[in-house]
Amino acid sequence: MLKRPRARTGLIVVVIALLACGCPLQFIVHAYDLDMRTGVSWRDRAGRRCKQLHQAVVEQASLTLVPVQADEIRVKERQCPQYRLY
Repeated sequence: MLKRPRARTGLIVVVIALLACGCPLQFIVHAYDLDMRTGVSWRDRAGRRCKQLHQAVVEQASLTLVPVQADEIRVKERQCPQYRLY
């Protein structure tokens, strides 16, 4: 995806990170003054790459799964400083 991009690599990474966090594509396109087709293209190309990675790493892994009950699952929220938008 990042082979010879016309835009700066940093901008592509920011756009994909915002999309991954759930930011609407229309907002990103407007905020960064991009063409809608560019945003859609970046989103689709990143999605295809993520699908390839998921198939190679997750689906091909031999995992030993142990059944657990829902009340045994504990989730902690973690702040990621690199994704702060302020």
